[in-house]
Amino acid sequence: MRSSFFAVTVNNKKVDVAHAASNYDFVNFDSTGPVMLSITAAEPGFWDRGVDIEPWRLGLRATRHGATIQCRLPAATKISISRPGDVL
Repeated sequence: MRSSFFAVTVNNKKVDVAHAASNYDFVNFDSTGPVMLSITAAEPGFWDRGVDIEPWRLGLRATRHGATIQCRLPAATKISISRPGDVL
């Protein structure tokens, strides 16, 4: 069930990634304040098409550095991160 396709850190601490379905991986973590979320894809060009963070009403934007994206979350929240056009 552990995914090897993504490596995730929260405030520079590694978080296990679970593989739930064909194109669905997820993480859960607790937070009492803002966090820096970092996601590195095993595939070097994975984020070439861009990054969508939903819900869009939160206005969250990711920065990209090669195969890694980063996003600051101001508080505990449930989000979904995908590439534009990807569907389950």
